[in-house]
Amino acid sequence: MDGGARATALPNITLYTHEGKAVTFYDDLICGKVVAINMMYAECEGICPIATSNLVRVQELLGERVGRDIFLYALTLQPEIDTPQRLQEYAEMHGVKPGWWFLTGARADIEHLRYRLGFFDLNPVVDGEKATHTGMVRIGNDEYDRWTSASALAKPEQIVATINHVDRCGMRPVGRHSGTLRPAPWHLLSCRARTSAPRPSFLRRTSASWALGPLPSSPVGVTLWPKAAPTCRSLAGLCCSLASVWL
Repeated sequence: MDGGARATALPNITLYTHEGKAVTFYDDLICGKVVAINMMYAECEGICPIATSNLVRVQELLGERVGRDIFLYALTLQPEIDTPQRLQEYAEMHGVKPGWWFLTGARADIEHLRYRLGFFDLNPVVDGEKATHTGMVRIGNDEYDRWTSASALAKPEQIVATINHVDRCGMRPVGRHSGTLRPAPWHLLSCRARTSAPRPSFLRRTSASWALGPLPSSPVGVTLWPKAAPTCRSLAGLCCSLASVWL
């Protein structure tokens, strides 16, 4: 599926970064990139500050890859209150470094985007609670159309491993419990050579199936492959995906 098809699946709405820059969601933030997206709001006193601090550690582990190979985004759930200036203050308070953008926009656009990314619960009562959507991170590689999710409260090394799993230009941990990174096997190839490689059939999706399913409402116990992960289409796909991260 080409970028044009994905652009129709993900809304190309206008958002504003915590630096005050206007961006379009798909064209500027997603197209051809490896991304990690979470939801938050500045007034949140529950999971948000803990998750943000945890993701700051993820940013530190990723180092220079952030803003160059991997892009981090945080979408506010309270766009009416979280102006770019307020998000700037929030980012500074948590020690966020360049390469991670906090985003706001029109309420209707944010809600549409939330659903398209899978940050929703089928129970409307649960879905109406903002905190429900703050405990997960949606991680994807647009170029390869590979998407998964991780708990925002998981160990930073586990979140990095999930990002590495979809980042075919990236690194991976040496062992299951190791924070030491080494080049993945495909790292020896140029990015151009890697992007021309055929993709297994279980990694291909049509635009009709691209809308991501709901993320688990609870982050507890969710690390690399939650039960609701839409990319886990088959047992074979699951085994192959886990092997690519841990072996």
